[in-house]
Amino acid sequence: MKYSKYERPLLTAGGVAAIGVCVLMVTAFLTVTLMRPDYDPLTQAASLLGESGSPYALLFNIAHFLVPGLLLILFAASLCLAVGDHASGKAAAGLVALAGLSVLLSGIFPMSPTSDTQSAIHENLGVPFFLGMPCAALLMGQALADKTGSASLRKFSRTIGFLLIVLVAVYAPLMPTAAVPAGLFQRVYLSAIHVWLVVMGIWLLRFSKAQYPERNQTS
Repeated sequence: MKYSKYERPLLTAGGVAAIGVCVLMVTAFLTVTLMRPDYDPLTQAASLLGESGSPYALLFNIAHFLVPGLLLILFAASLCLAVGDHASGKAAAGLVALAGLSVLLSGIFPMSPTSDTQSAIHENLGVPFFLGMPCAALLMGQALADKTGSASLRKFSRTIGFLLIVLVAVYAPLMPTAAVPAGLFQRVYLSAIHVWLVVMGIWLLRFSKAQYPERNQTS
């Protein structure tokens, strides 16, 4: 079988990108939170750290939104290659790419204390990410069915997908009442997404080595 010399590098880059998303977002959040004693991570949404005019907003928006958004799109491209012609996998990759675009645009249109319109745009841009990622996890659970030795990974991906959907289903009705703080919901929700991204990133790295060994690469 003939292998493209570009496929393994793309898969490897995608695996590194998936892990990089988590590293960057967590590092940016913790760093700016420590520099902002007025910010409460349990009650306030992370987007407030990037609000226009707030201290370190540019740093946060670049490291938490702009770069991770680009990395998610790269991860999606690698995922698309890894799943081959599997329709569920292609759909999952498309949702991840859409989520990446929404994260990227969230950094371009941050929250604004002087513009309700801009803040509304930012909040709505988060919808593809928060709804698309659980669907992508569920779809990947199906797409991995024809991958050898992936039974545990399929179960893991489906479990994360169901967990995220349950979290949204529980939080959405309570959101107007503020019974569950936005910050707490985000911390739990993003933690689950980050775990999925790290595991999928590691799988991509291993898959690239297994499917495209150096000795089989040709131009």
